Amino acid sequence: NTMNNETDIIKQELRYAIINKRAELDIPQTKMAELLGISPRSYVDIEHGISIPRTQTLIKFMCLFKDDAMRLIDKIIFKLN
Repeated sequence: NTMNNETDIIKQELRYAIINKRAELDIPQTKMAELLGISPRSYVDIEHGISIPRTQTLIKFMCLFKDDAMRLIDKIIFKLN
């Protein structure tokens, strides 16, 4: 199913971007959750690929980490085409 594949690609790329940013900042999951305005449990679920970030979480990520967000969008567009 194309829709599931697209959702999986988006979820995977979001997950990688958030994990890589946290590693680059060298901060614990709890601090990244705080920066994104979500609970630590919600953050862990995103890192583990259990859930996809809500729209406001994604927008917060994009506002905090503009360069990473642009790379993320470029990667998603490339993989979906």
